[in-house]
Amino acid sequence: MKPSLALLPIIAFIALAVGARAQGKIDLCGAVKVAEIARITGVKLDQAKPDPSPSTASCAYSSSDPKTYGMPTIAVQVFLNNPNTPAAERSVLKMKNVQPVAGVGLRAFWYTIMPGMNQLAVIVKQDAWMAVNVYSDTIAGGNPKGAALEIAKLVLARLKL
Repeated sequence: MKPSLALLPIIAFIALAVGARAQGKIDLCGAVKVAEIARITGVKLDQAKPDPSPSTASCAYSSSDPKTYGMPTIAVQVFLNNPNTPAAERSVLKMKNVQPVAGVGLRAFWYTIMPGMNQLAVIVKQDAWMAVNVYSDTIAGGNPKGAALEIAKLVLARLKL
């Protein structure tokens, strides 16, 4: 039996560079709940685990369903005082098929990294940026861009950026 595309691992990676916060002081798993990410993506999720990395605050959202191959569905990372934000934006603008996205951050862009992997890059402020990587075109009823935008808005609102 061939598995449904909706059951394949769907990974969204939220990388957030935040200026005026102390490293490791942001509880991302507490700020954005598993049920909220599951509602947005339409994917059954039941686990949220912080990343033990000392240089970032992060949370990986995943499913215990063996059909997801143990891969996280959503990962949120916060990097602090990121002086590379302008360089990150320049790199995004060099990608093919970059589409401006309104309604979040100072500027935002949606583009394809490779087939089946898209990214919403959000410039939050001069030293802060967020990337929401989506590894499935089937989440949110086939609207991964809309799901990424909703996740980005939720993260920004919860972290008051």
